[in-house]
Amino acid sequence: MNQDLNARLAQAQQGSARLHKIDAMLKELEGELQELENHKQELKRILEQETMDVEKLENKGLAAFFHAVMGNLEERIEKERSEALAARLKYEQTLKDREEIGLGIAKLTSERLNYVDCPLEYQELYAQKRKILLEEQGTMAQEILALSDEKNRRRINLKEIDEAIEVGDQVLDSLNQALRNLSSAEGWGTWDLLGGGVISGLAKHSHINSAQADIEKTQSLLRQFKTELTDIRIGTELSLKTEGFIKFADFFFDGIIADWFMQTRINESQASVENVKNQVQSIMAKLHELKTQESKRLQRLDAELSELIVKG
Repeated sequence: MNQDLNARLAQAQQGSARLHKIDAMLKELEGELQELENHKQELKRILEQETMDVEKLENKGLAAFFHAVMGNLEERIEKERSEALAARLKYEQTLKDREEIGLGIAKLTSERLNYVDCPLEYQELYAQKRKILLEEQGTMAQEILALSDEKNRRRINLKEIDEAIEVGDQVLDSLNQALRNLSSAEGWGTWDLLGGGVISGLAKHSHINSAQADIEKTQSLLRQFKTELTDIRIGTELSLKTEGFIKFADFFFDGIIADWFMQTRINESQASVENVKNQVQSIMAKLHELKTQESKRLQRLDAELSELIVKG
């Protein structure tokens, strides 16, 4: 058997698989970009409204007069500032997400050009190999060809699973960091309730800067993990529940910026992050199970192919 032909055939098959995956990833990212664009418009509206609410209170309008009479003006201003800050962080994160997705689409579109000819090349090389096998192996040619083709497909699938697992591990690490951030925010919020004052406020603002960088990383990893799952062809469906995925940063920032007297907001954010983490853990368990199954299938195909060639 021509070893060069085998190598070229395997390379063309891998290129075809990569082309298929790129197309699936582009479809996923383009859909997310559209969803993100709609979400950005909504967040922009909320940010403008929250900013206006702060300005009304600070400019001593009717609302400020009402809260002054009630004796809670400063408290109300602080609450509105917190909500405005959360709105700004959400909006800025959406802009970063949109930019990242745009760059990802451009990169994949460029990479796609390297593989557009692979499907046709694969068909041509496959026909050549079939002809050679028919001449050399006779009646067993088709069976050998089918087993070789299946073996290459399984190897590609195994590679896809390994890549998804690698990203999934990073996602879990990042989600755990997000939970630690929320736990820390909860502690500062409790101190605020007890009169922690300026020191607590400064610590929380410092923590926000760290949390903002962490959540940006988490968003990126979640998106990468989600796209890695688009083309794992094992005869089963693997997917992150998309509901709330775009808004992951929203509920995180709602918790990290939660006004000092609403600890339930932080608790709700923690529960939301835990929900995403549980989804990822469930998918990771399935991926490890599929990896074991795929490895066994590959070993079995190796044995069958070797036995067939020996008999021939």
